[in-house]
Amino acid sequence: MKRMTVLLLLIFSVVLLAACEQIEPTPTEQTPDLAFSPNISMFEEGKVFLEIGITNEAMQSQDAVEDVQIRAVVTDARGKIRNSMILSNLPEIASQKTVFPLSLEAEYDPGLYVVSISGEIIPSLTFQFEVREEDDIRKVAAHSDFINPFTEFTISAPELKK
Repeated sequence: MKRMTVLLLLIFSVVLLAACEQIEPTPTEQTPDLAFSPNISMFEEGKVFLEIGITNEAMQSQDAVEDVQIRAVVTDARGKIRNSMILSNLPEIASQKTVFPLSLEAEYDPGLYVVSISGEIIPSLTFQFEVREEDDIRKVAAHSDFINPFTEFTISAPELKK
């Protein structure tokens, strides 16, 4: 009987200690708060410069992500692919900062083009730009939200699809 009391007292003590143990909360996986922030410009006549920026809009840093498969495609008015870029691994992005892991410099004939950017963890973005000849000089036109920096070869074109 005495052994039974000691055994029950021991079991009760173990249960009581286990109940008092501080439990760590399980970390919740944060949904990335990322957005595409492309820049388009022209530094010399006829050469379009396109940077694909990714902005971390969250209040905490975004860890590097492998196998994100971000793709940027430039098509002409007929839908023919003119250029494409793929980013497999996303670098770490500090809070409220933008990184530019992809860039392209290419010559385009005058005409309308569409840039489509997509990725698994970032909402897709599509916008238009146009290469225009004004006074025998080729310039790039796009919505002002995407032109950066403005140069003598860039034109703000709010009528182009944003």
